[in-house]
Amino acid sequence: MLQQEFVKETFMLFRQAGIHTALETNLSLPWKKYEMVLPFVDLIMADIKIMENDLHIKWTGSTNKRVIQNILALDKTDKQYILRTPVVPDVNASREQMQLIISFVSGLKILSGLNYCPFIHWLPQNIKIWYYQSF
Repeated sequence: MLQQEFVKETFMLFRQAGIHTALETNLSLPWKKYEMVLPFVDLIMADIKIMENDLHIKWTGSTNKRVIQNILALDKTDKQYILRTPVVPDVNASREQMQLIISFVSGLKILSGLNYCPFIHWLPQNIKIWYYQSF
């Protein structure tokens, strides 16, 4: 979304051609940047990593306040969206952390789904794998 003008123009062309558009984002930028492209987006996929701000700062290097505000703003639109949680051992892979996320998303009105994406850190580098599970 650092190139929102390009994204907007590209998505406009896709929309005119009848091509479904999806935006994958961490929702960490000012809401104005997302508002600009929302009319041309069919689906938004965004991460919700950790609810506790101090832990979010520790593990990502930035606050989650804007992310949470943007999720709440997104929930007030008519856009289909999916939230994803990368489940990382010793970071957010605990019952407590998952419950905080579930409590937050249970108050959202138009959320299409919450997906847990287990982080697999022990695989050899030459093996590429994507494990995806939706609950």
